[in-house]
Amino acid sequence: MDQRTDPYRMEFEQVLSAQQRQVQELAQNWDKWLEEEFALAPQAIVDQGLLTKEVHQAESWKIGDFCVRNMLPLLEKFHRTRSFRDCRYMQWTAVGKFREVELALKAIKMGFEIIFRDVSSVACENARRAMREHGVPAHTNAFDVREGEFQDRWSPDGLECLNSGLFYAGQWVQLLSIEEAEKVMGLLGAFLCTPKGFVPQCDRRVCLVHPLPEDNVGTTWKHSTPYSADDMVAWASKGNGKIRAEVAKEKCEYYGGPPLGHVYSFIVLSADV
Repeated sequence: MDQRTDPYRMEFEQVLSAQQRQVQELAQNWDKWLEEEFALAPQAIVDQGLLTKEVHQAESWKIGDFCVRNMLPLLEKFHRTRSFRDCRYMQWTAVGKFREVELALKAIKMGFEIIFRDVSSVACENARRAMREHGVPAHTNAFDVREGEFQDRWSPDGLECLNSGLFYAGQWVQLLSIEEAEKVMGLLGAFLCTPKGFVPQCDRRVCLVHPLPEDNVGTTWKHSTPYSADDMVAWASKGNGKIRAEVAKEKCEYYGGPPLGHVYSFIVLSADV
């Protein structure tokens, strides 16, 4: 049968084409949102029309500082372990405005090799530009930038993933549909629960900056969903193994917290062995 008239092949190509269009539309939307004057600010506050660039910049860096304070001790602890030599890759998804540049610079100085991932070309350029401005040369082992959809470009059993010890994402899972969030957490659960016998073996961590529902009662959301830690653990554990979540005591009140702003938590997921 001519492949051009094969109904099964035609249906597959139609589905693939539809998926490609969805990814392209998502990338275009994020390119647009990230170039807005008050990108990633709570919509309820933007709608008031009283927001200034100075306030927005201060609130934006608040998220970055929150991340560094909570993530840096974990980086330093992992750096001291025996498995750092084999698992020095750090996977970094959802670059966005790249407010955590200080964390990236400290990680690179320790010897981590960072792989940045984002569907948005604007976000990817934010990472490249920040690295340039801070004197980190391109085309080195220090970092790489990958543009595209996470789910299509991540393989838990790939060599690059097996050589990774840490995964970081800020304000990301909340932006996924429940179907996407369940799939993504399943992939991250597989990353954490690498079967025994695989080489190298290391005590991996997934670190998320995420709003929890109990901290955001009465908050108005536009593009986000504050999935619970229990839900994320259940999705990550399904078919992989038992996962545990540790939520840091410190909270980040973004724009003052509810009802107009948000409250973010620093969550660390690991295999419960």
